[in-house]
Amino acid sequence: MLVQTLIPGVVAILFARRGHAVPASLVGAIAVFALVSGLAVPTLFARWEACGRAFGKVVAGIVTWICLVPVFYLIFVPGRLILALKQKDPMGLAFPTKQPTYWVPRAPVKDSAEYRRQY
Repeated sequence: MLVQTLIPGVVAILFARRGHAVPASLVGAIAVFALVSGLAVPTLFARWEACGRAFGKVVAGIVTWICLVPVFYLIFVPGRLILALKQKDPMGLAFPTKQPTYWVPRAPVKDSAEYRRQY
C-alpha cells in the first residue's frame, strides 16, 4: 500500500512543480484513493490492486507487440538472412555434420588458478 501511495504522490508533486495542474490533480487523487482505501477499506484496495495488475498485463501485451515484433523482423531476420547468404554458422548449429562428435577442442589449462576466477 505504501508504494501504491508513495509513487503517485511523488509523480503528482513533480507534475505540480512543473506547472501541470490537471495531471497533478489526477495523479494526486489516485495517491489519496490508494492511501484511504488501503487504510480504511482493505477489500476495496485489493480490488484496486487487481485492476492495476490486469491493466499492467494489457499494457505489457501491447508493448510486446508494438516494440518487440518490429525489432525481431527488422534486426534478427535480416541478420539471419545475411548470415545464410554468406553461408556462415557462427554458433555451429548446422545439423547433421560429418564430425564424429560435437565436442569443441579446448586448450589445456596450464594453471589451476584459472578455476578460481571463472569470469
